[in-house]
Amino acid sequence: MQHSDSVSKRIRRLESQIDSALESENPYSALSAARSLLALDSSAARAWLLLGILEDEDRREVPEDPVTCLLRATELDSELIDAWIELGSAYYQRQDYADALRACRTALRLDRKNSRAMLGCALCYQCMGDGRRALAYYRRTIALDPEWTSPRVRLAALYSH
Repeated sequence: MQHSDSVSKRIRRLESQIDSALESENPYSALSAARSLLALDSSAARAWLLLGILEDEDRREVPEDPVTCLLRATELDSELIDAWIELGSAYYQRQDYADALRACRTALRLDRKNSRAMLGCALCYQCMGDGRRALAYYRRTIALDPEWTSPRVRLAALYSH
Protein backbone atom coordinates (compact mmCIF):
# COMPACT_ATOMS: atom_id res chain seq x y z
CA MET A 1 0.00 0.00 0.00
CA GLN A 2 1.41 3.41 -1.02
CA HIS A 3 1.11 6.20 1.54
CA SER A 4 1.77 9.90 1.34
CA ASP A 5 4.99 11.11 2.92
CA SER A 6 3.15 12.49 5.96
CA VAL A 7 1.27 9.22 6.51
CA SER A 8 4.49 7.24 6.06
CA LYS A 9 6.18 9.40 8.70
CA ARG A 10 3.25 8.91 11.07
CA ILE A 11 3.42 5.14 10.49
CA ARG A 12 7.15 5.09 11.25
CA ARG A 13 6.56 7.19 14.37
CA LEU A 14 3.86 4.77 15.58
CA GLU A 15 6.11 1.77 14.90
CA SER A 16 8.80 3.48 16.97
CA GLN A 17 6.27 4.15 19.76
CA ILE A 18 5.36 0.45 19.75
CA ASP A 19 9.03 -0.53 20.06
CA SER A 20 9.61 1.96 22.88
CA ALA A 21 6.48 0.88 24.75
CA LEU A 22 7.43 -2.78 24.48
CA GLU A 23 11.00 -2.07 25.61
CA SER A 24 9.68 -0.20 28.65
CA GLU A 25 7.18 -3.01 29.29
CA ASN A 26 4.18 -0.73 28.80
CA PRO A 27 1.68 -2.95 26.95
CA TYR A 28 -1.16 -0.42 27.02
CA SER A 29 0.92 2.20 25.24
CA ALA A 30 1.99 -0.43 22.70
CA LEU A 31 -1.64 -1.42 22.25
CA SER A 32 -2.73 2.17 21.75
CA ALA A 33 -0.01 2.75 19.17
CA ALA A 34 -0.90 -0.53 17.41
CA ARG A 35 -4.55 0.54 17.13
CA SER A 36 -3.51 3.93 15.77
CA LEU A 37 -1.22 2.22 13.30
CA LEU A 38 -4.03 -0.04 12.09
CA ALA A 39 -6.26 3.01 11.61
CA LEU A 40 -3.63 4.33 9.17
CA ASP A 41 -2.55 1.03 7.66
CA SER A 42 -4.78 -2.01 8.11
CA SER A 43 -2.08 -4.16 6.50
CA ALA A 44 0.39 -3.71 9.39
CA ALA A 45 0.97 -7.36 10.31
CA ARG A 46 2.95 -6.54 13.45
CA ALA A 47 0.08 -4.41 14.80
CA TRP A 48 -2.30 -7.33 14.29
CA LEU A 49 0.19 -9.55 16.12
CA LEU A 50 0.19 -7.15 19.07
CA LEU A 51 -3.61 -7.04 19.17
CA GLY A 52 -3.55 -10.83 19.33
CA ILE A 53 -1.16 -11.07 22.28
CA LEU A 54 -1.57 -7.89 24.34
CA GLU A 55 -4.47 -8.25 26.67
CA ASP A 56 -5.59 -7.77 30.20
CA GLU A 57 -7.13 -10.55 32.24
CA ASP A 58 -10.65 -10.21 30.92
CA ARG A 59 -9.83 -8.70 27.52
CA ARG A 60 -11.64 -5.40 28.29
CA GLU A 61 -8.79 -3.54 26.63
CA VAL A 62 -8.64 -5.88 23.63
CA PRO A 63 -12.14 -7.02 22.67
CA GLU A 64 -10.82 -8.49 19.43
CA ASP A 65 -10.52 -12.26 19.30
CA PRO A 66 -6.82 -13.18 19.57
CA VAL A 67 -7.08 -15.96 16.98
CA THR A 68 -8.72 -13.61 14.48
CA CYS A 69 -6.01 -10.98 15.03
CA LEU A 70 -3.20 -13.50 14.76
CA LEU A 71 -4.68 -15.09 11.64
CA ARG A 72 -4.82 -11.62 10.09
CA ALA A 73 -1.15 -11.08 10.99
CA THR A 74 -0.16 -14.36 9.32
CA GLU A 75 -2.24 -13.52 6.23
CA LEU A 76 -0.45 -10.19 5.90
CA ASP A 77 3.00 -11.59 6.57
CA SER A 78 3.25 -15.35 6.24
CA GLU A 79 6.87 -15.26 7.46
CA LEU A 80 6.14 -13.51 10.76
CA ILE A 81 7.31 -16.35 13.01
CA ASP A 82 6.10 -14.81 16.25
CA ALA A 83 2.58 -14.58 14.83
CA TRP A 84 2.58 -18.31 14.02
CA ILE A 85 3.89 -19.18 17.49
CA GLU A 86 1.34 -16.94 19.22
CA LEU A 87 -1.41 -18.36 17.00
CA GLY A 88 -0.37 -21.84 18.11
CA SER A 89 -0.52 -20.69 21.72
CA ALA A 90 -3.99 -19.16 21.25
CA TYR A 91 -5.30 -22.37 19.69
CA TYR A 92 -3.63 -24.41 22.44
CA GLN A 93 -5.36 -22.33 25.11
CA ARG A 94 -8.66 -23.19 23.40
CA GLN A 95 -7.66 -26.86 23.48
CA ASP A 96 -7.66 -26.91 19.67
CA TYR A 97 -4.47 -28.96 19.54
CA ALA A 98 -4.63 -29.85 15.83
CA ASP A 99 -4.69 -26.19 14.75
CA ALA A 100 -2.12 -25.30 17.41
CA LEU A 101 0.17 -27.99 16.04
CA ARG A 102 -0.30 -26.72 12.47
CA ALA A 103 0.64 -23.19 13.53
CA CYS A 104 3.72 -24.36 15.46
CA ARG A 105 4.84 -26.57 12.58
CA THR A 106 4.48 -23.61 10.22
CA ALA A 107 6.76 -21.61 12.53
CA LEU A 108 9.25 -24.48 12.45
CA ARG A 109 9.20 -24.52 8.64
CA LEU A 110 10.23 -20.86 8.80
CA ASP A 111 12.85 -21.41 11.52
CA ARG A 112 13.83 -25.02 12.17
CA LYS A 113 15.69 -24.03 15.34
CA ASN A 114 12.95 -22.07 17.06
CA SER A 115 12.69 -23.57 20.55
CA ARG A 116 9.32 -21.93 21.31
CA ALA A 117 7.75 -23.52 18.22
CA MET A 118 9.44 -26.82 19.07
CA LEU A 119 8.00 -26.77 22.60
CA GLY A 120 4.57 -25.91 21.16
CA CYS A 121 4.70 -29.05 19.02
CA ALA A 122 5.73 -31.14 22.04
CA LEU A 123 2.84 -29.82 24.11
CA CYS A 124 0.34 -30.44 21.32
CA TYR A 125 1.52 -33.99 20.71
CA GLN A 126 1.36 -34.69 24.43
CA CYS A 127 -2.21 -33.37 24.69
CA MET A 128 -3.17 -35.36 21.60
CA GLY A 129 -1.90 -38.53 23.30
CA ASP A 130 1.16 -39.06 21.11
CA GLY A 131 3.82 -39.49 23.79
CA ARG A 132 6.46 -40.75 21.36
CA ARG A 133 6.35 -37.59 19.24
CA ALA A 134 6.01 -35.38 22.31
CA LEU A 135 9.14 -36.97 23.74
CA ALA A 136 11.06 -36.37 20.51
CA TYR A 137 10.03 -32.70 20.40
CA TYR A 138 10.84 -32.13 24.08
CA ARG A 139 14.31 -33.57 23.48
CA ARG A 140 14.83 -31.33 20.44
CA THR A 141 13.68 -28.31 22.43
CA ILE A 142 16.15 -29.09 25.21
CA ALA A 143 18.93 -29.61 22.66
CA LEU A 144 18.18 -26.18 21.15
CA ASP A 145 17.95 -24.37 24.49
CA PRO A 146 19.57 -26.39 27.31
CA GLU A 147 19.06 -23.59 29.86
CA TRP A 148 15.27 -23.46 29.44
CA THR A 149 13.73 -25.33 32.37
CA SER A 150 10.12 -25.66 31.21
CA PRO A 151 10.81 -28.38 28.60
CA ARG A 152 12.86 -30.33 31.15
CA VAL A 153 10.03 -30.23 33.70
CA ARG A 154 7.47 -31.29 31.11
CA LEU A 155 9.74 -34.06 29.84
CA ALA A 156 10.15 -35.38 33.39
CA ALA A 157 6.35 -35.32 33.81
CA LEU A 158 5.94 -37.25 30.56
CA TYR A 159 8.42 -39.88 31.79
CA SER A 160 6.58 -40.22 35.10
CA HIS A 161 3.38 -41.32 33.35
